[in-house]
Amino acid sequence: NPDKSAALSPDEVGAAIATISFSLDQAEAAKDIAAGMSKYGEGVTCEHVVQALRMCSSSVKYDIAKCMASFVSDLANEEAILGEFSSSYERGQIDRALNMR
Repeated sequence: NPDKSAALSPDEVGAAIATISFSLDQAEAAKDIAAGMSKYGEGVTCEHVVQALRMCSSSVKYDIAKCMASFVSDLANEEAILGEFSSSYERGQIDRALNMR
């Protein structure tokens, strides 16, 4: 329920993602959570994304970062998200997604 995600802490976002056992569903859930937080709450911070990345399956980490990127409200802290990736290609793509507004 998106409106229930409005006031989730970063740890709660990570915990919610971790409860989803099928990794391909994690990215869709992350996007829904981020949309709810943006629409009904104060928005998504880089720390929310970082916690989601730390708790998700490694196979969907990139997808989660990309789908949550358009909802991030504190772009000054984007290095926290980019620091979760070692690939310069992934970092570049996520940086681009964060700054497409």
